[in-house]
This record gives sequence, structure tokens and C-alpha cells, in this order.
Amino acid sequence: MYQPKIFGFIAIALFAFTAVAQTPNASTVPVKNKPMQPIKLLEINSAARVSFVGDKVTIVGTNNKSRRASVGETIFVGDSLITGKQGEIHLEMEDSGYIAVRPNSRLQISTFAAKGDENDSSAITLSYGGVRFVNGWISGLKQPKNLFKTPNATIQMRGGDHEIRVVAKAAGAGNDAAGTYFKVLVGGGQIVSTNGKLEVAVDQAGFVAQVGNRPQLFKEITKVFSATENEKLIEGKFVMVQKNAAARLETRRNENKMRLQNAEKLTSGQKSAQAESAQQKR
Repeated sequence: MYQPKIFGFIAIALFAFTAVAQTPNASTVPVKNKPMQPIKLLEINSAARVSFVGDKVTIVGTNNKSRRASVGETIFVGDSLITGKQGEIHLEMEDSGYIAVRPNSRLQISTFAAKGDENDSSAITLSYGGVRFVNGWISGLKQPKNLFKTPNATIQMRGGDHEIRVVAKAAGAGNDAAGTYFKVLVGGGQIVSTNGKLEVAVDQAGFVAQVGNRPQLFKEITKVFSATENEKLIEGKFVMVQKNAAARLETRRNENKMRLQNAEKLTSGQKSAQAESAQQKR
């Protein structure tokens, strides 16, 4: 009476065993080589790190979203920094330079590349207010490409320590004239406008009026370059930057060599994988 059930059970077991036996083992299934996705060399889009923030400072990103500045955060190419009446922010640049953005200022990192090669460059726009800038390795290149742009002038700096001030408009009698001011503490530079250019040496200051004048030197350093209570954080930076810049530049160049070597190995591996895949298809 139980034979049909027994035979049915045996038949099901045999069918299951046959199905398993016919299923190829995962280890024996040929796996097609998928082409590897190429890895791009690291694109450094960061320009600086915030080392000091005093009072209210706003950062506006390329997406037009605002955030409060904080110590330790990264400043990217395209970011704008806006300081309030008592605001101040200091940046440690990727090329070991140092920038102090004064109160009541607006500055944008327009372009910045510190990859350790001949294409390293910097272009920073100061719409109004002031900065003190200790130059990093970019200004020490054979053909330095570090520019400060203002509404009415372009400043090319060569090494050292500089101050730049943009007075948007004169408020009345006794106030500083509207225009761009450039002072050299260490190093040198050139201030260029649509009406001419001017070399500025150590302990000199140049000025370009907002409308229609050629750049000119001041006989005495103007008081427009006023220090803040945080000036002690900048003093001595020039010596420190000179010490660090060369070592950091060499490190960056070695990193680039390693990336290139890794990229070449990857490219070679991809070619081998593609050749093997083509051979299998034959």
C-alpha cells in the first residue's frame, strides 16, 4: 500500500540529484573579464585650510550656498569669503602661502592650482577690503603666475609678504581715495591698470585711483594699511613659509610621480585584461 509513495519519493530524489549534478560548479564557470574603469589622476580642487576665524565670517560656495567659516575646514576654488565689521579669517594655502583677510572684505579664490608642476598658478579676486598675503611656492617659480585682481587693477607678486587694500569709494573729506593700494613688505611686485603699470619695491606702496589715473608711488606709506589685533598671528610667517614651501613642494612632486606610476601600471593592466578577453572570445 505504501509502494507508490516510496517510489514517488525515490523518483523525486533522483531528479533532484540529477539536477544538482548537471548544475555547473561556480569555480568551473568561465568569468568574462570586465574592462576596468580608468582611474583619473587626483584633481586637487582645494585651495586652502582655515587656520583662524575671528567674529563673523561667511563662506559662499560655487553653488551660492552660504556657511559660517570654522577653523580646520577646506576652502575650495570658487569659494568667496565675506568678513563682517569685526570679522577676520586666515588661510593656510596649498602652496604653503598664508592669507589674512581683513574686516569688511570680500575675497574669492578664482583659480588655484598647487600640484607641484610648471602649471601651478593662483588668481585671487579682492572686491573690497584688505588682505595680507605671504606668498608660497607659486610666487617662487621661474615664471610665477600668482595674481591678485581688484575692480580696477591686477597685481603680480614676486615672493615675500604683501598687503593689498581696495577702497570701494571715498566717504568724504579726509577719507582715503577710492582705488587699489599695494604695499610690499618683503619681495616685490607690479601693479597694472588700463592706464599703465608700476614696479613696487620693498617698503614702497603703489596706488591706482578708481577712475582714469596711472599707478603711482606714495612718498610715505599710507595709513590705509592698518593692522588688526590678530597681527601677531601673521608676524614671522614669512620665515616659516620659506622653510616649509620647498619641502612641501618636493613632497607634492613625489606624490605626482607615484600617481603617474600607478596610472601607468593600471593602464598596462587594462591592456593585458583586454587582450586576454579578446583571446578567450576567439
